[in-house]
Amino acid sequence: IVLPDSGRLPRVTASISSFRLGLRAKLSLAIAAGLIAITSSGAYLVWRMTSAQIYRELGGYHHDLVRQVAANLDGKLRIARTSLERIALATPPEIADQPDAMQRYIEDKPVMLGFVDRIVVLSKSGEIVAHVPRLESVGGHSMADAEYFRHVLRTRKPYVSKPFRGPDAGQPVVHVAVPYLSEQGELKLVFAGVLFLLNPDFIGQ
Repeated sequence: IVLPDSGRLPRVTASISSFRLGLRAKLSLAIAAGLIAITSSGAYLVWRMTSAQIYRELGGYHHDLVRQVAANLDGKLRIARTSLERIALATPPEIADQPDAMQRYIEDKPVMLGFVDRIVVLSKSGEIVAHVPRLESVGGHSMADAEYFRHVLRTRKPYVSKPFRGPDAGQPVVHVAVPYLSEQGELKLVFAGVLFLLNPDFIGQ
């Protein structure tokens, strides 16, 4: 048996020590990496669960808000319709064919402008015969092709139009229209209340 030279023993010992240190370092790095991965996974899962809860809460809040706004809009449209029906029922029959008299009549109803932004009275052919506030640009203008007018003309019943862009204001509006019938049931006029949708007291806010 040939023993190694005593001068080489420190090198072998040093190599073993270096190997052990390298192994420990690798194990430490592996354990640290594993802990980091576990911690990151846990943090991600917590974030996902928290995000899902936040989304659910926001969704519920938005749903309640939309429902509240819809109920508010329905109430405003109902008040506008009821007010227009009362004005139409109280309109004297003798002024139905007199545009000037009709203009004075609706100008004497300023309270209506608390429920609608504009009142327009149309003849059975769709011509604008009176309007408040007065706009010089709509004199003699016809609304015969308007969806709400054709609906009231056909059904002789109140109607709330679909939103559309008004020709004069250039912003989305809704018309609440009610018929004015003669004692014989003939359609004589259509009273329409105009609501500007982007006004602060409607849905502009």
